[in-house]
Amino acid sequence: GGIYKSTDATGTSFTQISATLPSSYSDKWAYIYEMAASPLTARVYACTNGGLYFTEDGGTTWTNPVIYPATNPYTATSHDVEVASNGAVYTVVGDKVFYSPNGNSGTFVDRSIPGLSASSVGRCEIAVAPSNPNVVYASVALINGALKNIYKTIDGGQNWTVIGPGGSANFNVFGDNSQGIWDNTIVVHPTNENRILLGGIDLWEWEEGGTWLQKSLWYLDPSSAYYLHADQHDIVYDPSDPSVFYHGSDGGVSRTTDGGTTFTTMNRKYGTIQFYALTAN
Repeated sequence: GGIYKSTDATGTSFTQISATLPSSYSDKWAYIYEMAASPLTARVYACTNGGLYFTEDGGTTWTNPVIYPATNPYTATSHDVEVASNGAVYTVVGDKVFYSPNGNSGTFVDRSIPGLSASSVGRCEIAVAPSNPNVVYASVALINGALKNIYKTIDGGQNWTVIGPGGSANFNVFGDNSQGIWDNTIVVHPTNENRILLGGIDLWEWEEGGTWLQKSLWYLDPSSAYYLHADQHDIVYDPSDPSVFYHGSDGGVSRTTDGGTTFTTMNRKYGTIQFYALTAN
């Protein structure tokens, strides 16, 4: 259905932005994978099935700012966009990571991770450190959904280092079913650029100088403080308290108040069951 917009500050009502109404299932606006707003301007970015787009007039007009490889806008599928605290923009388009100091058209440069290709990458998710716009992490799933690697850069993507290698039974982030195209999320701690959370089947934590720690077990009883529902999609820190973050999964919303040691499911009157088929006799 394209993109919807609320202007009442509470999200009580939304209206569909007509410029994003898809004309068919193959239209770029039929698939919106990620959105981000600049903290410094009125610009809003959207990742679509036909590349990255931004609007500066509330959604009336949209522009593809990624010119690649020469003079044409790059229209491969865009899966992620992140706006850094200084207004710099990182985006994943196809198998490539692009960087721009300000997000303007024609300013994006290729900062791709070496060794990746369109034929091998299924999904790439990135996260920028709020405390340092040059520090970026990437979680890359192969075309079959298995983990390729987790990467880190400290120079805005000019150089990438593997911090979490794929192919390990002890670090099987996306599970035996290789679900990295479905559940794949990564976020940087608000004040510590060297600490991240990674979500796949379960939640993992990594800090520079340490090892990967598994923070949850999906198969525990839901009453357990260490339970998080499988298939994790988003992690959002409380802006006023970094020991609190919210966690979105196939099972709804969970919350921690101790930095991810224990969790509470917050699905009060919220149902998450999805039916895939129905039959009558």
